[in-house]
Amino acid sequence: MWLLVVLIGWPLVEIALFVTLGAVIGLWPTLAIVVGTGFLGVTILRRRGLRSLGQLRQSVTLQPHQPLGDGLLTMLAALLLILPGFLTDFLGLLLLIPPVRRFVVHRIGVELRAASVNLMGSLAANRMAHPRPAAAEPVGPEINGPVIDGEFHEVEDVKRPTHPPSGWTRH
Repeated sequence: MWLLVVLIGWPLVEIALFVTLGAVIGLWPTLAIVVGTGFLGVTILRRRGLRSLGQLRQSVTLQPHQPLGDGLLTMLAALLLILPGFLTDFLGLLLLIPPVRRFVVHRIGVELRAASVNLMGSLAANRMAHPRPAAAEPVGPEINGPVIDGEFHEVEDVKRPTHPPSGWTRH
């Protein structure tokens, strides 16, 4: 539901900001801001994006989440700057500030840890509700459907023809 509100509300906010700020500062300054932030976003994406990938390779063992999050948020900031609109430009410029990026990476890390704890708790509760079979019972692949008892008889190998096999059938 909230996704639908964002998908409908975001463009409406952008349009309202275009109309309001365009009336205050004029058409040409409005267009200059939109085009300028678009060029800034492309420049950042080209330069900083490649540098972020290099930094990620070098420092992935020290703090795996920090360079990855910092690089991804920088690229997200560049993409937000490329999109036309004052709200996206504001959010993109905000994400270019290093303390803001560090805070966002920290918050995402906290949320992911909480989600993983909740997931582990639900997995443990599921194991308690549905314990594994005892060791005496056969353990094998999950059987979907009824189990049918049956008997089998081994069938001896059929006699092979007397002519030598071709190159296609040799073992």
